Amino acid sequence: IRPFYNGTFVQFGLPGLHKPSEQGVRSILWVNNDTELWIANEDLNRILIVDQNGLLRHEIAINKPIGLYSIEDMSVVFVSSKGNKKSAVHSIDKQSRKIVKSFKLIGMKHPTGIVSYEDELIVADQSRNMVVSFNITTGRFLHVIIPPDRLEGTIEQ
Repeated sequence: IRPFYNGTFVQFGLPGLHKPSEQGVRSILWVNNDTELWIANEDLNRILIVDQNGLLRHEIAINKPIGLYSIEDMSVVFVSSKGNKKSAVHSIDKQSRKIVKSFKLIGMKHPTGIVSYEDELIVADQSRNMVVSFNITTGRFLHVIIPPDRLEGTIEQ
């Protein structure tokens, strides 16, 4: 882990001048009954797990983590990870901190927002400008919810 400025709990980018290419912290999420704060840091290619006192307790190596999402009664955290060939949404076990499943789609390079509805994991893909869904249990791609042409242009009133 790279050094932080004194007194910094979590910072964007790296110490020193912040460059536009440095995204740093992209998402945070309380996990395990609010005892752990999971921090997606794109620059470090890591999920940092800190306790309620701000002490780093664990790191999970993940390529360019962007978004974090959890369903209360599930034992996993969903992490969107961007990259040309490594792009996916991974489900990570909250206890073992291992990837248990990956949700992938050909051409998806920048998954961002994640939500769920019933048995569907819904993912916004910034690179393709659309919203897609997967079966949350099997990881199988289901369908495009909002195609790219519906997200372009202006909103009609």
